[in-house]
Amino acid sequence: MTIARALQSLADSTRKVAIGFDILSEVIRKFELKVVFRFLNILTRQIAKTDAVAHFHLNPQRHSPVELNLVHSQFDLTITTADDLLLSDG
Repeated sequence: MTIARALQSLADSTRKVAIGFDILSEVIRKFELKVVFRFLNILTRQIAKTDAVAHFHLNPQRHSPVELNLVHSQFDLTITTADDLLLSDG
C-alpha cells in the first residue's frame, strides 16, 4: 500500500492520523536534493490534504546549510533542542 492510499483510508475514519518519519537524514544522504525536495513536497501535501499530523526527525549536524534550508522550507514549524529545552522557530 502506498503512503497516499494509507493516509486516505485512515483519513476516512474518525481517528486523527499522526505520522513519524525518523529517517529523514538517511533519505537526504542517499538521494539527490532535487529528489528529496520533490518527495517531501508530495508527502507533506498528502499529509495536509488528509488533515494528518506528521513529525520528521533529522540530525542537523549531519547536513549542510543548503540541505537544512531545503528541508525547513517544506515544514510549518521547526523544533530544535538546546540542553534540556525545546526551541521553536515560529
